[in-house]
Amino acid sequence: KAVTTYEQNIEILEAFREKGVSQLELVLTGWFGGGVYHKYPEKIKLIGELGGQKGLQKLLDYTAAQNIPLFPDANLMTVYQKGNGFYAPDDASRTLDLNTAKIYTLSYATGLRREADGVIQAESFILSPNKLIGLTQSFLKGMSGYGFSGVSLRSSGNELYADYDRSDGVDRIASQAVSEESLRLIAEAMDHVMVREGNSYALPYATHILNAAGESSGYLITDEDVPFLQLVLHGYVSLSGRPVNLQSDPREAVLQAVETGMSLHVQLTYAEAHELKNTDCSENYSSNYRDWLDTISSAQMEMEERLASVAGAVMVSHE
Repeated sequence: KAVTTYEQNIEILEAFREKGVSQLELVLTGWFGGGVYHKYPEKIKLIGELGGQKGLQKLLDYTAAQNIPLFPDANLMTVYQKGNGFYAPDDASRTLDLNTAKIYTLSYATGLRREADGVIQAESFILSPNKLIGLTQSFLKGMSGYGFSGVSLRSSGNELYADYDRSDGVDRIASQAVSEESLRLIAEAMDHVMVREGNSYALPYATHILNAAGESSGYLITDEDVPFLQLVLHGYVSLSGRPVNLQSDPREAVLQAVETGMSLHVQLTYAEAHELKNTDCSENYSSNYRDWLDTISSAQMEMEERLASVAGAVMVSHE
């Protein structure tokens, strides 16, 4: 079921442009392979409900004409579904006791593993680092057929896995080298590469970092938040924090973005948010773009006006 078709993305972008917002970038999540928790991306198949090839091409033409960078999102290291070229006994990592390495969905109520209830997936597989380069090459080949110039990587910049397979094991140091090679291949093929959170080994290859840390852990030993990450990276990499529309105090989130020199990040849908209730994406509890259009546009216009002169500057101090 579509909550934002390819063509509806154009309508959302146009709505912000009509409000005067000129600096826009689009991350397209859930655009292929069955949705947000997509199939193994060795082969890329568009979703008919979102508009298929014709709808995607219209979106590509629009973003190119308006000079809006487009980042189709994919996960290369966590496999949500079997099939499409993925065979768990051969392709998944192994744990220390040689079982298949998995990530389990936990219950908010109990903290224990969820049962498979047909609505929210119970488990996902961790791809072996031995398979990552081959998958990266197949993924890039599939992406090239659609004419993308950018990509958003959901796990490649913030997750690192070992494989304790007895015959072909990979430790974390070797795994990091594999991840770097995967990122290098992607950076060579794409003009723009977005990662999430951004571990240090991913920084040479990333042009954008999404969900960058905007505050400290809040541990009691901490006296003040120091935006060290932003001090190092501002002016070199485009940074944005967690979605403003999914935080308890959106105005504070905007002010934090101003303070740290980060862009605003909003996670929006065309459909009403209640369409996502009891689905894999129920954390998007306030996602309808109409509810946020005026608030975000006003904040963005204010930021563009006040911060334009330092948008690409190096940050040398903070107080």
